[in-house]
Parts: sequence; structure tokens; C-alpha cells
Amino acid sequence: MGEVVRLAAPVAAPTQRGCSMSDNRRSGYVVCWRSLLQAEWARNATKLAAWMRLIGMAAYEAGPVHYKGRDWHLLRGQLVISATELGMQLRDERGRGLDKKGTERMLAWFAKEGMIELRGTPWGTIIEVCHYDDYQAAVQPVATNCESFSTEQFEGATYGVPIGVPTGVPSVPPNPLSGVALNGGDGAPTVSPIGAPTVATTEQEVKEEETTEDLKQISCPVSDETERDRKGTASLAVSVDAKAVLAHFNSVTDRRYQAKPTALQNINARLAEGHSVADLMLVAEFKSTHWAADLKMAEYLRPMTVYAPQKFPGYLAAARRWEQVGRPRCVNGEWEGFERKRPLSNLAQAQQQAQAIMAATGGAGYDRNTPL
Repeated sequence: MGEVVRLAAPVAAPTQRGCSMSDNRRSGYVVCWRSLLQAEWARNATKLAAWMRLIGMAAYEAGPVHYKGRDWHLLRGQLVISATELGMQLRDERGRGLDKKGTERMLAWFAKEGMIELRGTPWGTIIEVCHYDDYQAAVQPVATNCESFSTEQFEGATYGVPIGVPTGVPSVPPNPLSGVALNGGDGAPTVSPIGAPTVATTEQEVKEEETTEDLKQISCPVSDETERDRKGTASLAVSVDAKAVLAHFNSVTDRRYQAKPTALQNINARLAEGHSVADLMLVAEFKSTHWAADLKMAEYLRPMTVYAPQKFPGYLAAARRWEQVGRPRCVNGEWEGFERKRPLSNLAQAQQQAQAIMAATGGAGYDRNTPL
């Protein structure tokens, strides 16, 4: 009988399984609550995919971006894109994207549910994800009346209203990630939020970063009573003063912002810092005079921008000076009566010098029309 020869199975090429851990660490991550998947609208796969695209592409930090040959200054939680481009990112298995009309209808639905705010321009649509700060900010310890346990930090989780749940579904904070630490340590995620600069590229640097932070998370389900109490407290936080400031802002800027958390967040924060209602109203009047006639800057006449914590002190100081000098108008980007003096041309300087010499030496008369 012949000898049976067993042939070795061909070795298949290694399968490409997405990005490596180092790539993930450089690109960062965004937080997605599990309660998002429980929302009724999330059963629509196209809407869910579009929403994940929006929160994934939104700017993690304020800064400039270049889009279609123009420079845009985006705030945290904003992105600029066209309906056509967004639709092309929602392809099916045959490579067919969502058409422009369908994308516009979907964005309009998100805006109607209070999940995004849209501001269209001839060059693209600026989409702002509502509650982005509450959703992506670092976790803070929260006291609850249920059994708690200490866990490691989970950067990006909060106890605010989960983004993408407009129907009031109670939020359940996610359990911290486990087993993702590169050094086999405490399980805290070693990647940075999307958009944040990443400098930890070695195992030792990751370990040093983890030991410098001491945030603890208390994770437990939120009862219906706790959720109702939290919403009641949040509604009480919208003071009469904040509504008065917003109404005055709408009046002087010709806007129609409603008394919603997105519009009132920075107003309440500035009032809590001790600034008066008159201060906030003065800044609204000052920035409206400064920016209203400028088509580019007029886009930033929003409560979220004018009352931003990093800008408001400078705006208030400038507004007080503006009021002291009589509230001048802003014409072509310059305050009326305080225009910068342009330097004299070489010819004008020579004429002045010649006039001075003639006056000093008692020579012949000289006027502006005398050739040099």
C-alpha cells in the first residue's frame, strides 16, 4: 500500500481587524450611553448610524477647521458638513448613500427632538450637538441613595441627560470599561477623548497619567423618583434673571432663542459667578453693535458664544469702556470717532517737511499744490 501523505493546510494571510491600539489611542473615543440603544428611534438603523456619525465628528475642543476653501471657527460639540456629504457616509451594502432630501429630513427630525441645532450657510451646515458638554465631560462624584461601590475613573461619563434620548428615558450610567489598560492595571481607559491631544505613547507614560488622577465613579441604576427630582431641580435652576437676560439678548440681536438649557447654560453660569443682570445685558448690547453689521461675525451672536466662560470677562471689560466713551457705532470694523490714523504717504511726508523748512527759513510760500 502506498504511504498516505498529509498536506499541510495553506496558511491564510492574517486578517486585517481594524485599527491597532496605538491608532485608537491617537484618534480617541466618544462616549455612547447604552440607554441610547433603548430609545424608540434607535431602531431605525439609518438614524442610529447618522447619530453616531454626528457625535463622532463633532469637535471635542473649540478651534478652527478648513472646509470647502473657508476657515470655520467651531465650538465644542459642533461640526460643519453638507447634507450630501453626510448622506454619502451612510451607505448601504451596495454602496448607495442616503439622498440629500432624506438626509435633510433626518437632520430636521433630530433638530425637532432637541438633539441638535442647525445653522445653514451657503457653504455648509453647522450642526451643534445639544448637551454635548454634559454628555462628554469628565465624570464627577455623585451622591445617591442606592448601594454604591468605588470604581476607577471613566473619562467622558456624566450623570446629565444622555445625548440622543429626547424622550426622557432615564439614564443609567455605564459601567467602567474593564480590561482595556495596556499595562494590565486598574482597567481605566488609556485613550483620550476624540480631538484631544495625545502624548501618552509608551506604557510608562500611560501609567504615570493614570496615577495623577483620582476621580472615582459611583455607578448604580437611577430610580424613577431620583430622575424626576433631578429634572425638577434642573428646571428650578432656570431663574427669572436668566430668562430676562435671554429675552434682552433676543431683543438687541434680533434672535429667537428659546429658554432651553443649551441657551441658558452659560447665562446661568455667569450669574452664579456674581455678575449682575445689567452686566450680561450690557455685553449683549456691546457685541450686537460690534458684530451685527459683519456677516461673518454675526453668526457668533449666540448666548453660548457671547457668555462663554473664556470670553466673557474680556467682553465685559470692553463693554464697560464702550459705554464710558458714549457707545459709539461700529463702522467697517472700527469704532466711529476712534478710527486708526493711517500713516502718511511719502509724498505727504515730503510736503510737510518742505512746509516746515519754508516756515523756519522765511522762504517763499508753499502750499499742497506746489510741485516738489
